[in-house]
Amino acid sequence: MGLVSVILPTRDRPRLLTRALDSLLAQRGVELEIVVVDNNCAAPPLREALAADARMQDPRVRLVEAPGAASAAAARNAGLAVAKGEWVAFLDDDDEYLPDKLARQMACAEQTGAPLVLCGAEIRLAARRRTIQAAQDQFSGDGLLLDAIWGTPYLFMRRDPALLFDPALQAGEDLVFAQDYIRRHGIDRVPNVPAPLVVVHPQPGARVNLNPAAHWRAAKRVLRSPRAVYSRPARRRFLLRMRLQCYKAPGGSWGRLLAIGCRLLCVGGVGEGRRVLNAWLQRTGWFSRRLVS
Repeated sequence: MGLVSVILPTRDRPRLLTRALDSLLAQRGVELEIVVVDNNCAAPPLREALAADARMQDPRVRLVEAPGAASAAAARNAGLAVAKGEWVAFLDDDDEYLPDKLARQMACAEQTGAPLVLCGAEIRLAARRRTIQAAQDQFSGDGLLLDAIWGTPYLFMRRDPALLFDPALQAGEDLVFAQDYIRRHGIDRVPNVPAPLVVVHPQPGARVNLNPAAHWRAAKRVLRSPRAVYSRPARRRFLLRMRLQCYKAPGGSWGRLLAIGCRLLCVGGVGEGRRVLNAWLQRTGWFSRRLVS
């Protein structure tokens, strides 16, 4: 069992950060290093804002100041640059881990010998809840592209000092990072702890996952991977999903959104129904914040 470094970037949300920190300090059964990356621009630096907070005095917590980081990817890279752990995980400042998250993923990694492990999560929005990625214990083949969810809070991986996030990506950087890791390490199977070990709290306001241009740039990065990695049907289905993502934002073309949704249903079957319906409802604007997508 080795040291686990958790990279926790934060930007102008010190109120939310304390909840995320509490969940990390409550982790059981692992040797832990918490790298808090202070990317504050509008808020005071954490050294001032949380100077008297007992959480920041915990010896497991390290503070890195990165006010010039222009993206979440750049902030995570600042944390990776100083991380000392053999293993790395990530947490966003508005989300939280359950107490056994890291221990269960570490046990899975040791049992399977895998350098990369995923887990499930619970998404909470107002009074609604949705559990994701908690129905299977591994992903393989085309499932690594189509079925696995690569949000950074779900990742647990052996640290690769040569691999960083692309700071030019404003969305989808987690997907690109994970796919780069898979290719670099020749991975064809990724174990998954089939339990919701992360709690995701979507925040109101502008959402980066509705940035069509940013998502398309990330999709093209993934599609440039060697064609032998995934089958042609899987790549086509992935492409349609990304196009659906691009057009679901308010202001996008209704005609193209409907046409792409119908094509995706033809290619992927009823399994794509929820994704297509969700995109159509988000396009209405009024219903978008009432969905747990």
